[in-house]
Amino acid sequence: MPLYLLRHEIRDINDPSFFSSLTIEGKQNATALIQKLDSLKIEHVFSSPFLCCIQTVLPYCWKHGIYTRVENSLYEC
Repeated sequence: MPLYLLRHEIRDINDPSFFSSLTIEGKQNATALIQKLDSLKIEHVFSSPFLCCIQTVLPYCWKHGIYTRVENSLYEC
């Protein structure tokens, strides 16, 4: 089973907090990701608990009825 790693879309770089949301452009890019990921037939999605990371994969998960599994051990330090 292949493993695909994504980095979050564009967020406010002046707000490095845990609850930093995607920018409008970042949300648009997250929606555009759906088409790019569709051919990969992804069945399981794991995300770090950071809001911007969850927002990046959420549109894909909604479209395909996949739960986003939040994994607290995934983070950038």
